Amino acid sequence: MIRSVSILLALLGSGPAHAHAFESGQDAYELLLQGISQPWLMLPVAVLLLGLGMLTGIWRTEGVIVVWPAMIAGALLGLGLGPFIPQVEVIWLMGLALVISIVGIIALPLPSLVMAGLAALATLLPSRFLMETHVFGELPLPFLIGMGIGITTCAALAAGVVQATREQIGHVAVLIGWRALISWIGAISILMLAFELRPV
Repeated sequence: MIRSVSILLALLGSGPAHAHAFESGQDAYELLLQGISQPWLMLPVAVLLLGLGMLTGIWRTEGVIVVWPAMIAGALLGLGLGPFIPQVEVIWLMGLALVISIVGIIALPLPSLVMAGLAALATLLPSRFLMETHVFGELPLPFLIGMGIGITTCAALAAGVVQATREQIGHVAVLIGWRALISWIGAISILMLAFELRPV
């Protein structure tokens, strides 16, 4: 148990790499795949995006259709203007993930515009976080496109799973179960926030 907690804390505090590594001779397809994998491999980003997707499915059964354009807009803004936006820290990501989990737990019926704005913010911050300290034009275009795909599909996949279970099973217990599951996003967020805010 102690060993497991130690490994988890090491992952929580790892943060982003200070530079994306590219091998010479990589073609566009390899760079695209490498970009797609980035949101899934970065724990704070994955936690936030999975929480966004779960909230979207809890909010409405076809909520992802409503917020999909906002997700894309947020990702494009973060990746395209990232070097001109202040650096995003893990605390920001986990703070937003905690808010998202709370909204999901109580199943707050947010207006469509508010939900779209929340979705845009929840893709913009991870996009900027993944840009790290790179300057404008430094990252290959296929890699950037891949990160955009990875960011939006990470959230959309979670939303799709919630939607599918709600539509196929149709029992009220399914929604209750997802609301309970999204509470784990909040728990992970609190743990990561505590780790980030610990006295050095």
